[in-house]
Order: sequence, then structure tokens, then C-alpha cells
Amino acid sequence: MIYKRIWLLGITIGSVIKYYKETYYDENSLKIEFNVTAKAAGAYPKGNITIYGLNKEDLQYYAILNQKRGFANNIVTLECGYMGQSLSLLFQGNIQNAKVDFQSVDKSLNLELGTMVSNNFINKRISSSYVGTKSVKDVASDIAKENGVGLQIGSNVNETLQDFSFIGTPYQFVESLRESFPNLDIFFSPNSNKIIIEKQDETIDTDTLSKDTGLFGAPEAIQNGLIVHSLLNLRLKVGQRIKLKYENITHFNGAYKIMEITHRGSNKSNEWVTILTLRNI
Repeated sequence: MIYKRIWLLGITIGSVIKYYKETYYDENSLKIEFNVTAKAAGAYPKGNITIYGLNKEDLQYYAILNQKRGFANNIVTLECGYMGQSLSLLFQGNIQNAKVDFQSVDKSLNLELGTMVSNNFINKRISSSYVGTKSVKDVASDIAKENGVGLQIGSNVNETLQDFSFIGTPYQFVESLRESFPNLDIFFSPNSNKIIIEKQDETIDTDTLSKDTGLFGAPEAIQNGLIVHSLLNLRLKVGQRIKLKYENITHFNGAYKIMEITHRGSNKSNEWVTILTLRNI
């Protein structure tokens, strides 16, 4: 069965709000493409959204803002779904960069998405070195103090590092900790200006992925897990446990944890998918 794909995009810049939507279809409908990836529960995802077929006035509006670097104080929301179902939030964040194309037949606006940071958390280079055993809590506290940000850490986080050293930006430090502790959600929250460290949710399985719930194609085996494809499914979240059920490749069936999610879609083509990176449980 082919489901009608629908979407609603809201762009707020200062006090001006513009909405673009596709809740029906005809040959004049706007086209959209998106590629958005989330790697940590609670952290803002990153990616790109491109809208095709905007009118001349809107294209000029974004082109002038881009020329004047006028994208401060902005927020972008993208909701997606299928006809007959409610829309679900796919992305909420900020415009990092915008490109306007007046020359192509489709005339497009491309938005590079992410999260704006008002302090030096991205740019400052730091160097840390600890001999012996050091708790993640103490290391994170030192990094937070060095960069003038707060720290929110769960009371049940008691992991430790051994002879830990690091050189790079604070964001690279966060990525390093994520790789070392896949059981923790670690991210920087610009809204609260804090490093957040929490235990990932250890709740029981909440979803089964099978051909009946949108799973398609063959799994790709990676170290300690799989990459699988599903019809666009915004209920799935990073850190969630799922059950995998392949009818023809039963070797891969079992319980997994979602480590990374990419939502990718286009109503210029047939793509409207969720790509999951899973780790064996």
C-alpha cells in the first residue's frame, strides 16, 4: 500500500512566521527534501531541508536575510506523517546557513540545520589529562567550569575513566564520551546552557520492527549491530529498545537498542524513510 506523505514546515525569524505545507497533492504542490540525523536522546538533531517551488517574494526574503546574515533569533520546525494520521515532530532547531537558488527550474531554498550556541563551547580548544581512575562526573564538571557552562548529571551516573586524556573542542569531548559510554545520553543543551549526562532509558521493549510495521530491505551488519531501513517512523527514538523481526533472515531477529536515527524524505522521489543504527542487547 502507498501512503500519501504529508508535511508542515514552520520558519520563524524574529517576529515573522512563515508556514509551508503539503496536506494534499496536485501538480503545483510544493516539493520538499530532508535529511535529519539524531545521535543522542535529548540533543538537537542536525541535517538539511530543501524546499522547491517557492514563490519569488519568499525567495527574495530569504536571499536578503542571508546576504545580511539576518538569521539570528530563528527557529525551524518540521512535522511529517501520512494522510489520515496526525503529523509528528521530526525536527526543531535553528538555521545555521541558508542557500537560495533562483536559477534552477525548481527554484529552491536549502536550510542547513543545527543549534545555535552563544558561548565558546564550539570554538574553544581544550586539553585535559587525568592519571588513574577518574569519575565521569568529575571530568564533566571540570570541562563545564572551563567553558562557563552548567552541568546536569543523573544521580545514578557513576561510570569512571582510566588514565583519560583529551585535546580538542568541548563538542569533540562530548562525542568522545558518547563513544566510551553508549549507555549514557551525553549532550550540550544550548537552551539551559548545560552539559547533560543521563542514563539511557532502560524500559522494556516498546516496538517491534517487522514488514507489518514498515521494515523493508535487507539489514546491513556492522560491528556489534545492524543498520536497517523502515518507512518513515517518528515514534522511534534514540536510546529506545526495539525487537527486530525479519521473516526471511531470522538470524538477525532479536532485541536491539537504537543508537542513531536518520529521517530522510523527498516528495520529488519515493523516499520517505527512517534509517536506524542498532546495537545488540
